[in-house]
Amino acid sequence: MTLAGIFAVYKKKELNEEERKRIAECAFKLKHRGPLRTIEIDSYPIEIFFHQKNHTTLFNYDKERNRLFAVDGQIYNLDTFLQKKSENYNYELQDVDINLLIKNFKEKGSEIFTQLIGSFSGVFFDGAELFGFKDPVGAKPLYYCETEEIFAFSSEFKALAPLEGTVKPVLPGFLVSSSSKIKKLYSYPNFDVKYKLSKKYIKNLLSNINNLVKLVIKDNININQNTCALLSGGLDSTIIVHIAKQYIDDLNVFTVGAKGSKDLFYAKKYAKMYDLNHDWFEISLEDLLDILPEVIYALETFDAAVIRSSLPMYIISERIKSHDRFGVVLTGEGGMSFLEVMNI
Repeated sequence: MTLAGIFAVYKKKELNEEERKRIAECAFKLKHRGPLRTIEIDSYPIEIFFHQKNHTTLFNYDKERNRLFAVDGQIYNLDTFLQKKSENYNYELQDVDINLLIKNFKEKGSEIFTQLIGSFSGVFFDGAELFGFKDPVGAKPLYYCETEEIFAFSSEFKALAPLEGTVKPVLPGFLVSSSSKIKKLYSYPNFDVKYKLSKKYIKNLLSNINNLVKLVIKDNININQNTCALLSGGLDSTIIVHIAKQYIDDLNVFTVGAKGSKDLFYAKKYAKMYDLNHDWFEISLEDLLDILPEVIYALETFDAAVIRSSLPMYIISERIKSHDRFGVVLTGEGGMSFLEVMNI
């Protein structure tokens, strides 16, 4: 998944040197989200720091009209807005016409965001207002904060906390503006609880799920980046890997687990069966305790369930990072929960 760090500020008035310095200090709390480089633009009333992890990150700025569009994540149907580049554009990381996007926004309103497909959060400035938006699932974080001087968006809570304003999350499927307007972009269907499951219906349902999972995996494989996958030995990740190896030659998979765990046993068995490049390693309780403060700082939560599952993920992510050649990691999360909800 494409990662970026966004810190965008709408200034209600000109700021003094001390206030500008504080904004910069807040913005660089997100530097870990984009170690490749940081794009800084200060064009009143907008100031943005965009921490870029790789060259596929979506950021666009039209200097002449003072308009910008920045995304943390991926938008799969971005070709809807692709246009020929203009010489007025700066820092173009993807060939998207921001003026076409804003033109459609002014004509159709927030409905245009319901047409975007992917996993993303982001901000855009149309020359008058700064907006923050998030897809309906909401996996990519985005927060906002308002003070007497500014209205700011940030990819993480910790960057806004020093501003001493009330920090709130942009909710999944919502649009928030610097004028404090909040709009719900998506309406979810009501699920039919009085249904009868015939064998034919179940077969069609499973076929649709199968096709959608394959489509999502294929959409997340970037031909411009090396892709690897996590293999826990469980159902979710094994399904993901089994499909991914059809699209990726010489697939690399990674496994972490406690000594003697069933996770390691089944992951090794599957990787050997299909001759996958398998990097596995064992961890101890001490390993988990050592990284606990770092994980809590990164997660910005004390939720025990979230922390428990994130500890091994943090370790294996560091392992993958040490290879210094993988830009995309596929992982199976939530499959069992989904099937339980669907009563399948």
